[in-house]
Amino acid sequence: MVFEIPGFETVEENATVPLGGEIGVNAVMAPEGVTETIQVFAVVPTPIEATETSSNATAEEVNALPVGRTPFAIAELQPGLTDNTPNGGQVTINGSFAYDNIFLIDGVDVNDNLFGTSNSLYV
Repeated sequence: MVFEIPGFETVEENATVPLGGEIGVNAVMAPEGVTETIQVFAVVPTPIEATETSSNATAEEVNALPVGRTPFAIAELQPGLTDNTPNGGQVTINGSFAYDNIFLIDGVDVNDNLFGTSNSLYV
């Protein structure tokens, strides 16, 4: 006997039927294999040419703006910098950890190595 249903695999079963008798045949039909093809097309972006940004604020610009006179207040004028950090007195640059910052004033490191803040300095 051959069992066929669209969408299912064909099953062939053999059975011996006695003369004048009846027999039940159970066929287990598995779903027919489904094949799919998925094509993904993407555009490769151009590589970033520079991984760092920098900007300078002159003394005249800082004196003309209503900002505090601490290194952190002046640093917050730059793009990508915020003081929205878990510890007060810290700044984060482009989403990095605040304790990874290094602050140089006239080439001198003014960092507190534990908290990522500047040491007491008056400008």
